[in-house]
Amino acid sequence: MLIIGDFGLSWDQSRAQMAMWSIWSSPLYMSNDLRALRPQYKAILQNENVIAINQDKLAIMGKRNYKVMNFIFNLLIILSKFENKI
Repeated sequence: MLIIGDFGLSWDQSRAQMAMWSIWSSPLYMSNDLRALRPQYKAILQNENVIAINQDKLAIMGKRNYKVMNFIFNLLIILSKFENKI
């Protein structure tokens, strides 16, 4: 369940949560009321590019692409798409 717009998440934390959701191939459950959300958080939740990544026709979940200095990084091209839409 996404808590974007609730519980004091910052804008950057909300973007990161949406990006992670998109690679998990999971349903979109939100814990908030879209009618009461601030516009910047609503834009994150309604970003069509990010939702399209999650709705991949093959329903294949994202996977690890790089491991650097014991930290695991997923290749998130999604973040660049956020910059174009928000």
